[in-house]
Amino acid sequence: MNSSMKHGKLTARQLRRRYMIAAAIPVAILACLIIYGVLKPGEDEAYSDLKNAMLSDKPGSASPERSEELRKAFEKLSPETKDRLMTEIMRERLYQVREEIKNLSTEKKVEAVDKMIVDFRENFNKLDDEHKAELKERINSQEGKERMKKTLKFYYTEFTPEERDLLDPLVNEIVMNIGNL
Repeated sequence: MNSSMKHGKLTARQLRRRYMIAAAIPVAILACLIIYGVLKPGEDEAYSDLKNAMLSDKPGSASPERSEELRKAFEKLSPETKDRLMTEIMRERLYQVREEIKNLSTEKKVEAVDKMIVDFRENFNKLDDEHKAELKERINSQEGKERMKKTLKFYYTEFTPEERDLLDPLVNEIVMNIGNL
């Protein structure tokens, strides 16, 4: 081999070595990410566990202890993850309700909403002053206001006009009672 070839061009062996190194770097990075993911469960696993736990209970049926446990787990999530989780849960609940009521007549749907209004009033009136104060504090916090805003946005964007017509009396009852705290 002449000296100009040694200095100007890479030999076949040097090229193979560089290609092997170039190919090994992404493989090593991928392997590190996989090992890290296996050894340290990420927020996605906690997110998935919390989502399943929140969806496993019927709304309002969880014990106070269980509700507090879920709330504490929820509070540990990042704001972005909280938003994503709440949106997914609301969409799943909306889908479940749609499936449950799809074969009901309009009259039965109105009766169901009227019953929900009565149940809400009864449950709200049963709250003692301490729980009302806690609820007011949560709702009036910056995060509570943002959550309420996002919930109402979800209501106006994800629900059909027919669903909103049906549910507006219930939503108005909830908003009015929250406003009176």
